[in-house]
Amino acid sequence: MSEVICNECKNTFRIDEGSIETECIDFKRKIEMQFFRCVHCGHQYPVMISDQPMRDMINQRRAIAIRIQKLAGKKQIVKIKKLEKEDESLKEQIWERGKELKKEFCGNKGAV
Repeated sequence: MSEVICNECKNTFRIDEGSIETECIDFKRKIEMQFFRCVHCGHQYPVMISDQPMRDMINQRRAIAIRIQKLAGKKQIVKIKKLEKEDESLKEQIWERGKELKKEFCGNKGAV
């Protein structure tokens, strides 16, 4: 749980995973924004903006993490290294796509 000071009303409030909401902001392109709001004034704070290809890459990273865990006990270092490299590539692609979507939908403010 994190404590936040609202930029708008200056009140303090706490956020946790349950505070994050998801809203479709472009139905045609299936773009979603995850955000939390100030419990006092309702001001929205974007956390992440994603499209379907970005969400697919996130799911691929989850699958890779599971595969790495299964291989770790078997000491298959070469396969693990290959998966780690693939994971790092996906991570970079997700980061770049996130920046593009943030710029398009939030301008210079908002999402992390």
